[in-house]
Amino acid sequence: MLKINNLTGFGGAIREQLDVTYVLDDGQGNNADTYNFNGVSIGTAYDDRYLVISAILGAGTGDGSTPTVTVDGNTADVLYRANDGGTTYGGFFIIAKPTGTTANIVVTGGSGWDRCGINIWSVRKLLSPIPISTASDSTYSTNDLSVTMQSPYRGAIFLAAYPNAGTSGNATWTDAAEVQDTNHERNYTAAYATYPTSSSSTQTITVTFVTIGASGLLFAVGLR
Repeated sequence: MLKINNLTGFGGAIREQLDVTYVLDDGQGNNADTYNFNGVSIGTAYDDRYLVISAILGAGTGDGSTPTVTVDGNTADVLYRANDGGTTYGGFFIIAKPTGTTANIVVTGGSGWDRCGINIWSVRKLLSPIPISTASDSTYSTNDLSVTMQSPYRGAIFLAAYPNAGTSGNATWTDAAEVQDTNHERNYTAAYATYPTSSSSTQTITVTFVTIGASGLLFAVGLR
């Protein structure tokens, strides 16, 4: 069946709202070069489904290699990578995954990491797997990290953050819906925001932590 996600009529482009479902957070607190997340849930299968995956590698003596992600042996495309200038590296990745309700996900990031956390969103009605905006912040304003992004009309902004401290319940998000705030040896948190109507051209999203470390990282990607 032909699926059309972008129709043009008398009023111009009529684009369907990006369909976003958060499906999983997972993490490991062990020292490793590669982290295997086997048989994790990826939600309901759809012929137009993509997986958006965030991965964070934290602390330790990592060699600075940025993370890569595979899903059932297939390499996910990089949407955006960021680091705090030292001990934390993160990235957003995307892959078409029309079949299956579970998957084996592998995060690789060099050597000597102390912990890894992932988040997975199931995304449908995607106009393009190329991000319209990306941003990161690793400089605390008191206990806040913030990013300013282009508002993706009928799209979504995906965010992940790591304060290098704290446990569950450590984060509060402003202008985004929190989907994870849990402990995998340290606190990991994630959120997203959708934009079904046209609004301001930019959107500033902030995460505030109760407990912070010497460094932290917030990174984000916008899709539609």
